[in-house]
Amino acid sequence: MQKIKLKGGVDLYSLKSDKFKRWSANIYLCRPLNEKEASYNAVLSAVLRRATMEYPTFRKLQLKLDNMYGTVYTSYVKKTADTHTLVLSVSSVCDKYLPEKTSVQVLKFLKNALFNPYVINGSFDSATVELEKENRIKQIDALINNKGDYADKRLTEIMFEGQPFATDVLGSIDEIRKITAESLYEHYNNVINDSKIVLAVCGDVDINIAKEEFEEISSNENIPKSTVADIRENVKEVTEPMEVTQGKLSMGFKIERGFPLARAEAIVFNAIFGGTATSKLFTNVRERLSLCYYANSRLFYGKRVITVRSGIEIDKYNLVKEEVLNQLSEIQKGNISNEELENAKAHLVNIYTSLDDQPRTKADLIASWLFEGESGDVEALIENIKKVSVEDIKKIAEYVKLDTVYFLTGKGE
Repeated sequence: MQKIKLKGGVDLYSLKSDKFKRWSANIYLCRPLNEKEASYNAVLSAVLRRATMEYPTFRKLQLKLDNMYGTVYTSYVKKTADTHTLVLSVSSVCDKYLPEKTSVQVLKFLKNALFNPYVINGSFDSATVELEKENRIKQIDALINNKGDYADKRLTEIMFEGQPFATDVLGSIDEIRKITAESLYEHYNNVINDSKIVLAVCGDVDINIAKEEFEEISSNENIPKSTVADIRENVKEVTEPMEVTQGKLSMGFKIERGFPLARAEAIVFNAIFGGTATSKLFTNVRERLSLCYYANSRLFYGKRVITVRSGIEIDKYNLVKEEVLNQLSEIQKGNISNEELENAKAHLVNIYTSLDDQPRTKADLIASWLFEGESGDVEALIENIKKVSVEDIKKIAEYVKLDTVYFLTGKGE
């Protein structure tokens, strides 16, 4: 991976590879995470993929992409620690496989999609903005249909109440409804004039083309700082009733500030705890004891948080909660077999090694690490994973404390 600092302050990353027939480029605009910002960014990302001044309708934009040999263009939003990121992405066929070179065209298109969107009299098109507002509202509403994801969202809201990380990646329905075509365009100008901008180019493409095209783009140097909250003195437990037959138990753990957390050890700990099919939660809580339909854990490294999610029979709430804590206790005692450790490490090494076959996913991952204040050196991480010991995992586990429990239960239970 090569990093180039452009004149205007943009960080350009090149992930060179000749393994694939396609190459891609992603622009990341780093913003502070809060409800209003997330809502505006979510709608803006949708509006920006609809039209540009050069291609003022969705149909004309798609025809242009088709004429560039099936180039794919999309935009989306991401949430990393206390950062909300607007991402614009293109993917196209490598020049050497085409009768004409298109990489310059594609990068110009990406640049124009961001800096020259379709604007009428100093405002975005009202009909397009209203359409995309409704689409985002429907996405948020639809979350209730996936009870596991809904329970995870509620856990995050309760665990981080009053803090940026409580914000949903799409913002909120109330904030989205307040957006107008005029206010969205005002927000857009704030985004392009006052954001940390990162450009990642992946695959077999001349990095100098991207360098030339984005050399003068102005980028703010500041990335929003992520805060780490203290652990509650008393665990907060919240139960909410809904029309469900399967309970959803979500548990939030925090890693105490006093422990110098390293990424490699943290992800191996999570893999052993509940992050893989050979984890303690899966093999014991689900398989051996048959206490739940599923049980897994997820690490939010930038927030020093691990969440556990499980689908359970409603009357097994206490049993499952106690057994999850029991499995954590086993790790704290150092009761980790060599097989468990090696399986976890092999699984993670395989995941990170295979990113060479997923350049866009690798670019997203590296960008996330950058927004958490770390380098994006995947190869170094792989080597550090291989060195993790049982004692390293045991030390982390001693600083992992339960903070919040959320239980989605049936009505009348």
